[in-house]
Amino acid sequence: ALRDWIARLRPRSVSTLGQSMGGYAAILFGALLGADRVLAFGPLSYLRSDWARRDGDTRWLPAFDKLQRFPPARLYDDLPALLAATPRLPAIRVVIGSASAPGQAQNLDRLHAQRLAASAAVSVQEFAQAPHAVVQWLIEQGRIDALLRQWLLPDASALPSPAENAARNAGAPPDAARAAPAVTDALRSWIAEN
Repeated sequence: ALRDWIARLRPRSVSTLGQSMGGYAAILFGALLGADRVLAFGPLSYLRSDWARRDGDTRWLPAFDKLQRFPPARLYDDLPALLAATPRLPAIRVVIGSASAPGQAQNLDRLHAQRLAASAAVSVQEFAQAPHAVVQWLIEQGRIDALLRQWLLPDASALPSPAENAARNAGAPPDAARAAPAVTDALRSWIAEN
């Protein structure tokens, strides 16, 4: 269905993004669709119960167990294996919080990020003070807009910020004001819904 929409819309570029299990989906769909960019916050790197038990990552065991009992026709349960077998990969940015969770011997987001970083297409950005819910932490720190703009709108990096545009164009006729792409509340809502 996504391939059909992309073929019909013919966008200049395709990006996927998500957090945690949605980060897994962002990398999976980005690779399968031949997207240009992927932005994954705290993604998992596998969906396997035996590996999760081995690594002490019990957060999703019921879902993994169910997936193994009722596997889909095509099961993509190891992202590094998929990335290694995919000839044309998107640029993949993995953003993680590396603050240790109480009771955890190791940072699980770092464990998954290290597995994913075996692919040359993957770059990892780590925030030492952030927890697994790195998106919420970035919002609270006022850093999410810049990160989204930098990764999802790379061509806009040379454009002035919305505040700079507003100041420069104060009093100018509406058609003279050329606003830089901004991460607005409406865009955030659209991203969350999709």
